[in-house]
Amino acid sequence: MYYPIAIEIADEQHAYSVVVPDLPGCFSAGDTFDEAVANAREAIEGHLESLSDHGDPIPKTTTIEQHLENPDYKGWVWATVEVDITPYLGKSHKINVTLPELLIKRIDTAVAKQGDVYQSRSGFLSRAAQYELERITNKERNMNAEQARQQAEAADPNHENIVKRLTSEINAQSKMGRRSASSHFQTDIFSQEDIDTAIAELENLGYKVKSEKINPKFYVITAEW
Repeated sequence: MYYPIAIEIADEQHAYSVVVPDLPGCFSAGDTFDEAVANAREAIEGHLESLSDHGDPIPKTTTIEQHLENPDYKGWVWATVEVDITPYLGKSHKINVTLPELLIKRIDTAVAKQGDVYQSRSGFLSRAAQYELERITNKERNMNAEQARQQAEAADPNHENIVKRLTSEINAQSKMGRRSASSHFQTDIFSQEDIDTAIAELENLGYKVKSEKINPKFYVITAEW
């Protein structure tokens, strides 16, 4: 599982400080950047071990993007730390699993090549299951966020919602070094007048904007800078 970590850059008087937002109370530090990241992994493992010892659930991870607008981390550097959470998920139980022969051979080959990572077939399957469960969780989280956004827009459909959503996307893409951002808008929620008004407002902000009705249900608006 990948945990996002926020790193406060060191200066002459302070070491690199590390915070793990998904694990409240989990902190670390280091004299160098690499040491701070390595110590963060140890801090995460210690925190997860404590949760496991007390019978507490392992918190779900989030993405770096979900923290970028948090003013508490303004000016901090972000990274991710991979941690195997298998040891903290409780007692192991033996189960029978039926797999195709060729798939088993591929698993065994992967384990042989990266034994320090997977250690065994069970280790490989455990990590694969964790990855898939995390993917499903992230997909559900994104779907819930999208549904909430659509409900809010449907309750108050106007050009300001278009500008707000595109501005948020512009900020996210800019931080990744990109020069354009796009978003889709439903035709049954936003009128052509909403689209035109939003485009005019974005152009006044200095963006080059174009819109296209890609099918009867959606507009796509693209802003470049």
